[in-house]
Amino acid sequence: MEKRVYEYKIGTDRMDFQRRATIKSMFDCVLDSAGLDAEKHGFGVKTMVNELQATWVLIRMGMDIISLPQENEVIRVCTWVSEITPISSTRNFEVLDESGKLIAAATSIWTVIDINTRRMFPVNKVTKYSDMAQPEFGVPVATPLRLRTPENATSFVRKVCYSDVDYNRHAHSTNYLQWSIDFLPVEELITDRAVRVDINFLRETMLGDEVTISCGGSNPYLFELSANGTASCRLQLEWKTE
Repeated sequence: MEKRVYEYKIGTDRMDFQRRATIKSMFDCVLDSAGLDAEKHGFGVKTMVNELQATWVLIRMGMDIISLPQENEVIRVCTWVSEITPISSTRNFEVLDESGKLIAAATSIWTVIDINTRRMFPVNKVTKYSDMAQPEFGVPVATPLRLRTPENATSFVRKVCYSDVDYNRHAHSTNYLQWSIDFLPVEELITDRAVRVDINFLRETMLGDEVTISCGGSNPYLFELSANGTASCRLQLEWKTE
């Protein structure tokens, strides 16, 4: 079995004022490829909900971005599953530019929960999934970090709005990343340096929730996003020094 490949064009909805892809859009493409691949092979969210009353949940993710593609460039996202255990699964990604050069890579850890009880559902009981592991391809980047609460943090608050939520009415995974990025100085964001992003997802944030976004440190920047007094997500961004 080969790695599966999905193509994405960097249009106006995926780029910034420099006419290149945003960090969030890179995550959007990668996570979209995971969803497409799952649906194609019979264990996507719609199938899981209808047949098992269960759904996939992203726990942790780490991505190394070497360079960001430019306006109208078509990128290819290659994805594969490297490990399946009773409680989790590891899905990996490589992002290639039009010339076939590697410009980003990521690894992610997922679990499955029962949509009614919100308790864990055995991953190895997901029909058609147990044969998907391709350990021969390995993991392309460092395992996602387990992040701590930032110290001496500065905070601001925003409300989860209509445009932030997905079909579950909770904030989409990549919105936590965008809210954190908006906190940073623009001078950091327009650099051409490679960047590492680690994200830990802890609990859902729902439509109407007020989210406190706290940031501590400076390259790496460590964030914690919380609602109703409980942490929902932690993430870290680190731009590589020359």
